[in-house]
Amino acid sequence: MPSGSILMNFENTRAEMEKTIGAKNLQSVNLWICPPVENFDKIINQGCENTLSDFNAFFTKDVHIAIKDGYHPYRVILCRVVLGREGRDYVVKYGKYLLKKVCAIPAFIVTFTVCIDEVVARSSVAQKDEVYEQLINNSHLAVSKENLVVDLGDEKPLTQSNSKPMSQPSSQPVTPQKTMKLEGQKFCDNCGELCPASSKFCGSCGHKF
Repeated sequence: MPSGSILMNFENTRAEMEKTIGAKNLQSVNLWICPPVENFDKIINQGCENTLSDFNAFFTKDVHIAIKDGYHPYRVILCRVVLGREGRDYVVKYGKYLLKKVCAIPAFIVTFTVCIDEVVARSSVAQKDEVYEQLINNSHLAVSKENLVVDLGDEKPLTQSNSKPMSQPSSQPVTPQKTMKLEGQKFCDNCGELCPASSKFCGSCGHKF
């Protein structure tokens, strides 16, 4: 989740925009995007302003649409955006938001979720739609431990879980899986996942190094 200082800056920026543009012309929304691999890494390490300024990306309120239309389906980003003026700062087409100049949207917070399912990453393009449908029908997106829980305010949750109750744990001992640390990598202090040494955020839980 974003730090307190980022959240405070987000609200301060919105307050300033309300004075200049007017509160009725502003709205804060949660939007999903599934960008190319190189853009995903740059967003996490450098932020959206330096990454998406020339990238005409469609954002959507529906995570399933973002995944289906995305570039690499096992990583999606949830963005908290203050929209400016419709027609100038953004347009809406077919239920999707096109932020014309992302760097011109001054309050833009990113939190993200990864590794929705390994089967998606291994699937061919021809199999992609079938895999997405299975994930959606099984409410896998809602129950995945990798998904971040965010405060949506008055908005309805993006996904609902229809999963079956978890089975009782087996009495047999479980052997912990060992992860070999390679040069140029480091472990996240928050979740223990292995991350590139140059990363500023953990790819699994979003923890800032």
